[in-house]
Amino acid sequence: MKNLMIFGEVLFDIFPDGNKVFGGAPFNVAWHLHGLGADPLFVGRVGDDNNGKKIISKMGEWEMNMKGIQIDSEHPTGRVTIKLKDGQPAFNIEADQAYDFISADETLNENGSDFDLLYYGSLALRTKKAKENLKKIKDEIKTSIFVDINLREPWWSKESVKNMIRDVRWVKLNDEELAQIMDAKFSNNNELIKLAKKAREKFGNEVLIVTAGEKGAYFITKNKAIFQKPRKVKNLLDTVGAGDAFSAVSILGFINDWPLELIAERAVDFAADVCEIQGATISDKGFYRKKLCLWKSSI
Repeated sequence: MKNLMIFGEVLFDIFPDGNKVFGGAPFNVAWHLHGLGADPLFVGRVGDDNNGKKIISKMGEWEMNMKGIQIDSEHPTGRVTIKLKDGQPAFNIEADQAYDFISADETLNENGSDFDLLYYGSLALRTKKAKENLKKIKDEIKTSIFVDINLREPWWSKESVKNMIRDVRWVKLNDEELAQIMDAKFSNNNELIKLAKKAREKFGNEVLIVTAGEKGAYFITKNKAIFQKPRKVKNLLDTVGAGDAFSAVSILGFINDWPLELIAERAVDFAADVCEIQGATISDKGFYRKKLCLWKSSI
């Protein structure tokens, strides 16, 4: 069993009708990894409030490792309020939330520094303090890193994201984010692959993963570019969390030394599964067992 640290935000999406759904990319990744048989340490921070208690309760029900969860008595559990503007959703990611203050010292004192992989995204590093805390963790555990880029206005800058992905082993982002970071455009698959190769070389990554939604995904290495065509989604409910599902399976593949082609195939397939359910996570352990059995039988 590999030791995985998943660092970052857990929050609630608050919809106009008052409905609340828990999530956050790192939390979703940790949730899926646990369902798929890994035992990741999710390092996050919640407020000493009802939302925080609900998240801790959900983690307990899912039997996740709780040693990385911190309680903040000064800042609230993360919230994203969603409003409809001309019929379209507009997202307000609130400032000064508990996940902005994840303590490196508390993390390391409670859990040590023996980890085989560290995952983090871009939103949880939106403040100087958060960047300092993550750097302290990175300097202490010195392990392979998977960075998951999710650009959310106004909480990112081009220079900050470039620094975030430089010289890390694995990076995942989508095609639009690739174009934004590289200040470039593409009009076809060949131009996209060329741009991705340029980015991988520029930032020194072992594998650069570019997702392109219903168009599929690309895994770019020094020596090859793998394109994985999309799987047909039979009953599309929503695409929320599909990218996080993709990241979870990619991580599982990397730590278990699956061939890159197999990682691409399974990550795209699992992301399509999540598009056929409501929300970003699945609370049915039977679903994950069935998927694992299917993968095992296909070896």
